[in-house]
Amino acid sequence: GVATLMDATPVLLMSDISRHSQNLAVDPRVSLLFDGTGDHANPLTEDRVTLSGRLHKSQRPDLKPRFMARHPQAFYADFPDFSFYEMQLDEAHFVGGFGTALSIPADVLLLDKKQHLDLANSEAEIVKHMNADHSEAVRHMAVHLLNGEEGAWQLTGLDPEGCDFMARKNRLRLDFPEPVTSPQKAHEVLVELAIEARKIGGISGVS
Repeated sequence: GVATLMDATPVLLMSDISRHSQNLAVDPRVSLLFDGTGDHANPLTEDRVTLSGRLHKSQRPDLKPRFMARHPQAFYADFPDFSFYEMQLDEAHFVGGFGTALSIPADVLLLDKKQHLDLANSEAEIVKHMNADHSEAVRHMAVHLLNGEEGAWQLTGLDPEGCDFMARKNRLRLDFPEPVTSPQKAHEVLVELAIEARKIGGISGVS
C-alpha cells in the first residue's frame, strides 16, 4: 500500500518487525515499482515506472491522513509496531513499452511545496464538503469522466494535479486540465468538471 503527499512524495505504512523494515534500518536505499500493465497480453509493451531513493520513518502529521484516505482499511495504522515511512526520491525510470524509456530527476517529479500550502491546509475540508454536499457530482465525475462502474464513489484526496476517487476496492484518478495551487482554484475546477460530467451523462445542474 502506497499513498502520496501533496507534493507527490510516496508514503508507506510498514511493520517494524517485517524483514523489509529491518533491512531499511541497515540500509535505507529502496526502489518502488508502479506497474500499469494490468492484464495486458504483452505487459512489456505497457507502462511502468520505478522510483529510487531512500525510505525513512517520519512523524510528519500529514502522512497518516493522506495514507488513511487512500487505504481506509489499514486499521493497523495505530498498532505500536507499525510506522509511517516517507520516501526521499532521487529519480524515476519510466518504461512505456519497447523503445520508450527515460529517467526523470526528482525535481521534475515532485511539486513545489511552497506553492500549494493553502491547498494542503484546505484539502480535508474540500474533500469532506464534496462528499457530504455534492456526492452526486462526485459520482458523476467518476462514472462519466473516468468510465467507473456505478457505485458509491467518494473523493479521497486532491493535489495540484488532480483528485482521487474510491468505491469499495475500485480506485480512479482524475487529472485536472491545469494545475491548481489554491482552494479557490480547486473549487472552480471541480465545478467545471462536475458540469462536464453531468453533460456527458445527459443530466442538467451541478449539484
